[in-house]
Amino acid sequence: MNYPTSFEKFESIPDVLHERVQRSPDATAFVLMEADETAHEISNSQIWSESLRFAQTLKENHVGYGDLVHLVFNHSSDLIAAFIGSMLRGAVPSILPYLTSSAIGSASGERVKELIERTNVSATLTAQDSCESLRELLSECETKVFSAASTDVESASVDGWERPDYQGQDLAYIQFTSGTTGPPRGVMLSHRAVLNFIDACRGIFPFGAGDVSVGWLPLYHDMGLVGQVLWPLLLDASSVLIAPNRWIRRPVSLFKAVHRHRGTMTWMPNFAFTHCQRSIRDDDLQSLDLSSWKVIGNGSESVSSECMRAFADRFEANGLSRGALLSGYGLAENVLGVARTNPGDKPHVDRISLKALQEENLAVPVSDPEYETRDVVSSGFLIPGTEIKIVNDQGKSLDDRHVGTVLLRSRFLFSGYYNQPERTKQVMRDGWFDTGDLGYMTNQGLFICDRKKDLIIVRGINIYPDALEAVVHEEMGQNAGRVVAFGVGDNVQGTEAPVIVCEQRRPLGREDLSQLSLRIRQRLAEEINITLREILFVPRGWVHVTTSGKLARQVNREKYLKQLQDQETVHDEQLS
Repeated sequence: MNYPTSFEKFESIPDVLHERVQRSPDATAFVLMEADETAHEISNSQIWSESLRFAQTLKENHVGYGDLVHLVFNHSSDLIAAFIGSMLRGAVPSILPYLTSSAIGSASGERVKELIERTNVSATLTAQDSCESLRELLSECETKVFSAASTDVESASVDGWERPDYQGQDLAYIQFTSGTTGPPRGVMLSHRAVLNFIDACRGIFPFGAGDVSVGWLPLYHDMGLVGQVLWPLLLDASSVLIAPNRWIRRPVSLFKAVHRHRGTMTWMPNFAFTHCQRSIRDDDLQSLDLSSWKVIGNGSESVSSECMRAFADRFEANGLSRGALLSGYGLAENVLGVARTNPGDKPHVDRISLKALQEENLAVPVSDPEYETRDVVSSGFLIPGTEIKIVNDQGKSLDDRHVGTVLLRSRFLFSGYYNQPERTKQVMRDGWFDTGDLGYMTNQGLFICDRKKDLIIVRGINIYPDALEAVVHEEMGQNAGRVVAFGVGDNVQGTEAPVIVCEQRRPLGREDLSQLSLRIRQRLAEEINITLREILFVPRGWVHVTTSGKLARQVNREKYLKQLQDQETVHDEQLS
């Protein structure tokens, strides 16, 4: 049986996986890296067998075709099998943020409970050791909690599968957004949308049968689920998975896995490049060969050219190819990706006039060092099957280098937001999806400036928060933790006033903080022509991020405003 060169003949994701297992039952599907760096390999037939067990569990609990089922697991092979098994049953799985049995009573447990309450789903599948405590947490929710502990599938053969009557446009799974600008939304994705997306990626990335994905992203993140599970599974590749908390503590674990398993593709957010570059010791890199890495994609948040350059400089001696570094722009609503730079091409950095950007919504190239500028990294060219247009507030299409709202349509667009028909109507414009992002086009592709909701508007001028955050990072250097900028209402001036909250890796004294604050204020006044309302220096852990690690600017804004109510005055002081 030959590997399919197109998914057009398939109605569902399980149909493709079924053929893969028939074709090569003993081939490796996944490798799970344990805490002691031992590797647990799982073959195609093994993951199929475990998935059938979960499908049988759903059947025994009266979960049928089209029923939504929440999956509450930790980073494990059980989670993958539960996800695939749900689709084998014809159910619609949704992976919720990771929750261990010990964390069920924490704030993480409350967030999961809130998601389940809002979606009003009748079935929740979890691990055996979490079942009782999760039932207690969700006792007031109308959902049945169960595990696959007591289910035994006698026949693990491919022929033992009871195939549902799939239709391509039926839902495959629901992907919750990270909640950057509000409560997470359930993105409904069809089998056809996912298959079309992976088909579109075949010809533009050097990744296919026999290749190896290596990643640490959580599987409730779209980049984790698609990039580390569905993409390699559907293209006859294998995937090496590292637990996220393991990678955070030991980022070199990613490099060791690439070396050991000859990894070829990894996708991760911008902060991860900095974390690796700063945290990995030279001693840990000895004898590591990274020459197999063909794709190292940077996406999910604003891409920094400095971060990518520093990453390449640091690890080039270990065989890392600079041509492997890509930048991209994506959305869960488009399965995963919208645009990407081409492998082998250096991501283009557009240096534009800050004044023209803020006051005229124009991306005007600048080479004169006397001008105040902003660097924007290209997200590259559109994935085949995708169209975008840039529009102004009246919906009129804009020419190249005019900054406006990015609208999108494609062959793999989502089917709407789960249980939110009004929200779905709000973001759709005659078949075009309003991404909520601001950007512009040039002959170097798509450039993303920021989230529209995150703009700080000061006296009618658009201030981009990441430009403020970049200045703080430069001034604080290695001592900078998370930095977030946002606007708050200024009733006296009748406009918004910018606030910056800065985490410190190492607490500074009052005098040092005063000098640092002065330098930041002076630079922002000179380079961006703004006066800050406040700079807040805080301990690590103050700044809130989403489950996928993105800055949740609106959440931090609300936290700041609430804190103001509890204090009479805070001016550039360190919080305890």
